[in-house]
Amino acid sequence: MFPRRSLAHTWRRGFTLIELLVVIAIIAILIGLLLPAVQKVREAAARMKCQNNLKQIGLALHNHESTKGKFPPGTLSATRFAGNEWPYFLHYLLPSLEQQNYHAALGGDAMLPPYPHYGPTPPPAWPVEVRDKSIPGFICPSDGRSRMKNVGQDGLRLFATNYYGMFSGLRDLENWNSNYPPEQRALFAMGPASARKFSDITDGTSNTVAAVEYLTGTGDSDVRGLLYTTRAGGQFLYAAQTPNTSVPDNMLDYPGFCQGTNNQPGQNLPCVADGGNEFGGNNTVAARSRHTGGVNVVLCDGSVRFVNNSIPLATWQRLAWIADGQVVGNY
Repeated sequence: MFPRRSLAHTWRRGFTLIELLVVIAIIAILIGLLLPAVQKVREAAARMKCQNNLKQIGLALHNHESTKGKFPPGTLSATRFAGNEWPYFLHYLLPSLEQQNYHAALGGDAMLPPYPHYGPTPPPAWPVEVRDKSIPGFICPSDGRSRMKNVGQDGLRLFATNYYGMFSGLRDLENWNSNYPPEQRALFAMGPASARKFSDITDGTSNTVAAVEYLTGTGDSDVRGLLYTTRAGGQFLYAAQTPNTSVPDNMLDYPGFCQGTNNQPGQNLPCVADGGNEFGGNNTVAARSRHTGGVNVVLCDGSVRFVNNSIPLATWQRLAWIADGQVVGNY
């Protein structure tokens, strides 16, 4: 008789190569189906974070108007190339955004020292409280770029932002000289004398944009998002074009603006360099984001809306201006 084979020695059939390849293919298909869903979840979370940041900015704007009787000025400087070209309106909101120490380190609303990007040599000493310190509430995670920017003086790096105020007129020359038509007044303009009040928003606070999203640019020295100079893209944003337009932003022909590799249409950062007309008077930039289909905005009533790229230009401009007397309608 032959010996009985024990169960321990029973041969088991393994996977064939074809079966293994089929399993791998199925796993790859499942991963391919899951990745878009994961990306959508991540983008939804980033978009909600951006909306919350704008909500906080809206609340801070209301607090400023309530306590001081007016909204903050768009810039401290009332004219271009005159002393302080910094700070931006966001600087005045820092105490309402739990950034009192940062605000105080810069001299409060007086904003000292005055020259972050040019001026006396050696440069003024910047407090350690602000050097290389980002402000998380000023950055939208969807952008994914720098939280700080190099201002080109003594290695100084200051916070960047994805949130720009809506400025009056359609281009820098109009904003610099305050020669925009009355119906093109936005919430922000240059200088403390131009600070608005609630009573100035005759179109209604729920029909007027206060601040919108913008992108921080290609690198550490790209002025977009830096807020340090009275220029389109550096501080100013207009309603000359609809959000995320394919029309290139018209920026200054100068290092840090639209020179070198800064023109990147594939990254939603298209630009053309224009140094003419009083050294860049035609410069203008549009609202931009990395969200699919539009940008977030905070209205003057403090509410946050998502505005589609397809919004008609006329409707977008009616939202941008505080007293044009036009009906906004649906958007």
